Amino acid sequence: MNLATLIFILIIYGGLLYSLYYSAARKIAAEQKTIKNALLRRIRHLNSQIKSLETVVSNLKVSGDKTNDEVKSAKSQNPLARMEERYVAEINAAEIVMVNGNPVRKAQAFKTN
Repeated sequence: MNLATLIFILIIYGGLLYSLYYSAARKIAAEQKTIKNALLRRIRHLNSQIKSLETVVSNLKVSGDKTNDEVKSAKSQNPLARMEERYVAEINAAEIVMVNGNPVRKAQAFKTN
């Protein structure tokens, strides 16, 4: 095998490795963008629900029908408050982290380790 053939093989091999790396990077970027968009939609939805909940709570405080402790307990028992906690947990679980140099979702990283 002469030097020209060896250089040609190395160039082809390098090109293949680069294309594999580039396609994997594009796939990861697209997945991150999809996750980000889904989380932003969920956050916007939750923000609107939280605003309506805050309005209800402020109306309760203004009306004087309930004490602050009763308002806090009502807020903690509210399904919207529980939903908010669940979706915050979802958002944290969907973050991308590096495990052994590979990008994975945080939830998968905890499952495999």
